[in-house]
Amino acid sequence: MSVHSARRYDRMTHRSPDRPLSVREAQKAETRGRVVEAARALFASRGYAEATIRDIARHAGVAPGSVFTTFASKAELLQEIVFSRYAELFSQIGAAVDIDAPTIDRLAALARAAYRNEMEELRLLSENIGASWTWPREADMANRERLRPFFETIARVLKEGVAKRELAADTSIETIADMVFSCYLRNFRRALFDEWSADQCADYLTQQMRIILDGCRPR
Repeated sequence: MSVHSARRYDRMTHRSPDRPLSVREAQKAETRGRVVEAARALFASRGYAEATIRDIARHAGVAPGSVFTTFASKAELLQEIVFSRYAELFSQIGAAVDIDAPTIDRLAALARAAYRNEMEELRLLSENIGASWTWPREADMANRERLRPFFETIARVLKEGVAKRELAADTSIETIADMVFSCYLRNFRRALFDEWSADQCADYLTQQMRIILDGCRPR
């Protein structure tokens, strides 16, 4: 097991980093990691709908029951894979907006950082977006909560834009943040079907955000 893998498994078990794993915990962590990596490979190559739990178990070298012991459903397994990338994504967009620049330029920097990060596993991301239309309500609630830092970063930039009087005092921060995120997700279709690069998606989102923010200028 690599150092990188061990760190990933520690996050999956939510174990305190200063307490060593017991033998049982280490076995469970290894099984969980193998299942996640097998699912990641199959979802990316075959697609979420086509990859069965039995396929994932076979690819991971475990019994199908071991998959269900570790994850309640295939949707939960897909979420675990996507969630594992969120910490790095949020760190990158947080650093991207930490610049002394106009609001639109800070949001453009966020867009570029986010697309470059998420384009690394575009097929997997598209499978997650597609699956989100049919997964259980509790899975969607969990996903919204996990994505909160993304919205909070957008909202922070908008609030600071209001404070600098670049945006009107009555700007609906929550609504604008939701509109920006909706455009952000929609543009992945350009990447998937029109073969746009991360920077092309970011440039297009910046154009969309300019139009949105133009309606928020002080009168």
